[in-house]
Amino acid sequence: MTAGISKELDNVKLYYFNYNRTGGLGESIKLLLEDFEIKHKYIQVERNPEAWDNSFREELIASDKPFDCLPLLETKDGKRYFCSGPILRFLAKKLGMFDGLSDEDIQFLDATENLNFDWYISLALHVARPIVTDENRKNYIESGYRKHAVRLDRLYGIHDGPYILGSKVCVIFYLSFYRVSGNNTGGYDISYTDYVVYHTLDDHRPILDIKDFPKLSKLVEAFEKRPNIKKYLASLPHKNGPLEQELSQK
Repeated sequence: MTAGISKELDNVKLYYFNYNRTGGLGESIKLLLEDFEIKHKYIQVERNPEAWDNSFREELIASDKPFDCLPLLETKDGKRYFCSGPILRFLAKKLGMFDGLSDEDIQFLDATENLNFDWYISLALHVARPIVTDENRKNYIESGYRKHAVRLDRLYGIHDGPYILGSKVCVIFYLSFYRVSGNNTGGYDISYTDYVVYHTLDDHRPILDIKDFPKLSKLVEAFEKRPNIKKYLASLPHKNGPLEQELSQK
């Protein structure tokens, strides 16, 4: 674990469903944990009645925090935190990512993350659901996704990127963090929002030509050069899960 990070984050457990290589809402959390060298165990739950509905889900409902959903982050002292966006914001706060940022900066991060989630839901509704029609899938693959990419590309152009807040960085943990990020110019050069946007772009690789979106292209290039991210991505198997197969049906 990177020096200076709260011991509360040491040896956490991340629970999410066992989808494809990097599918679903758990992967952006996984990326952040890898980037900051936070020791963790990634527990992937089979989404079937035996493993989920009649077992782990029932356990969660009976607990003191009856959220019956994943992802779930559990600390070594047993505290549980739920849902992808709130978990990422929790981690960002613990890592000091909000320190030195204005309320306007933080609202901008949250709003961009929310719009990215809109894109993710659109992907699920038009491609990944069993009830999706061939026509809906075809329309999304051919053009439907582009409005979301155009919107995020525009937002990433507001600041001098490659990350969403550009050169606006917090200064806490600088001395330890630049070892992780490869950036020794000061502070954090990334926000929790960048992890979720990158993951959405990664899921769209079969249909999205990143060169069509110059600001997002800079994000992907910079993100994949981060030493711990580069190492993690290289360790993954070829991405050819159900989502990729659906998107490849042009």
